[in-house]
Amino acid sequence: MASNFHNICGFLVLGVDVHKGPIVPVLVEGPCAELVCLHPFVLGPNQKPNVKINGVNSVVDLHTSFVLWPHAPITPTNILWPIDMIFGTQSCWLPRGAVHIDGTPATCAITESFSINLDCWEWAPIPSDFTLQAATVQTTPTTQDFVFGAVRALVNGAISAGLNLGFSALGNVKFKGTPLKKFTSGWTDSLGNALTKRGLGYKFARAIGKPFMKGALANASRQKISGASWAAGRRIINSFVGKLVPSSAEGAVNTGLSSFGFDAGTVVAQKVAGPLPGTQPANLFGPFDPSKIGKIPLYDAVQGGVQAVGGP
Repeated sequence: MASNFHNICGFLVLGVDVHKGPIVPVLVEGPCAELVCLHPFVLGPNQKPNVKINGVNSVVDLHTSFVLWPHAPITPTNILWPIDMIFGTQSCWLPRGAVHIDGTPATCAITESFSINLDCWEWAPIPSDFTLQAATVQTTPTTQDFVFGAVRALVNGAISAGLNLGFSALGNVKFKGTPLKKFTSGWTDSLGNALTKRGLGYKFARAIGKPFMKGALANASRQKISGASWAAGRRIINSFVGKLVPSSAEGAVNTGLSSFGFDAGTVVAQKVAGPLPGTQPANLFGPFDPSKIGKIPLYDAVQGGVQAVGGP
């Protein structure tokens, strides 16, 4: 069956992600399901304004849309869900290898207007949503397209999950009686704690945490609510700082691999399905890209919005 090419009018209708975070009211770390809905493709930078599909910008293979709202917690409430929203992503995984847009393979829905994207989860991108793409320009993806996209996603997801599990296990190993996670994680917590320890920083953290804790501790004393609100706000700020710069050994490794264009999934996919038409055999590492050092989803979302309305 024919499939619609993706453009910026595509949107995630409904999805479920799972993230770890402090759970209200005890602030113990745990996995929490979060609901995502009505999220547009326009909030991403990988658009091609030179090629229009149904009059709007086309998007290409691996188009990733940022700021994945609403990301609202289902139950229990993870107080870090606003951070998950800001740094959340959904990505198109199915290339249309025979059709290139500005030198990059196009991307399309799985069948007709219906598709499934890769959503951000705590451990790896997971196909856990339902997307729609309204368009009249259609194509027919080949078996190679499906195999290539699936293998690439599976390999990169497995590497991401493996790094997560590996560093978690490493952190529990003790060196002279001290768990290694004391040295391999939480580097940015000291900065966040210093920012929120006193004065305006303390008040700011308390104001951020109060909406989460006030209802959960409705019968508690004012002093207890104040302290719990500060503790919750401090955790949120620490998490935000940890998203901006690597907060652990795992984060540093991921940032380094990303900066050097590490892409095992594409290499393996080319071995299994063959290179997509018009593309060159991929290397395990590409050129160094300093823009990959930081995580800038808000910038990328704004850039996509500017492109969508006809900007440069």
